[in-house]
Amino acid sequence: MKYFFYLIFLCSFIACRDKNHDLNEFIKKTFPDLERGEILIIPNSGCTNCISDAENSVDSLIKVKNFKVVFSQIQSLKALKYRLSQKKIDPTNQNIFIDTADLYINSSADFKELWPFPTKMIVKDKKVVKISKL
Repeated sequence: MKYFFYLIFLCSFIACRDKNHDLNEFIKKTFPDLERGEILIIPNSGCTNCISDAENSVDSLIKVKNFKVVFSQIQSLKALKYRLSQKKIDPTNQNIFIDTADLYINSSADFKELWPFPTKMIVKDKKVVKISKL
């Protein structure tokens, strides 16, 4: 009987754990000033038209204070920087993060379900509250 209560406690502890804990930690490190806002994750490969549409909207989005953009799954950093320069987007902008190690994509199971589409995250109190396809 005693082990039964331990098992229930362990299951409830695991169920209540924040499933986006790693992702929230990456957000705090990458965008420490973002309390609430949105983050757009744009993969470098996948749905070509979706990615192009998302990249085309980056220029106007990064001007919004609480909107951040992450480029992920990069095969060629040089090609990405060239593409951004063609669209007059500065890759060193503080609202842009180039994720060469795929930290964002690998930090949440929700991304794997939505891949290969650009993904939007809603952040409140420095925690992800919603992940959805753009």
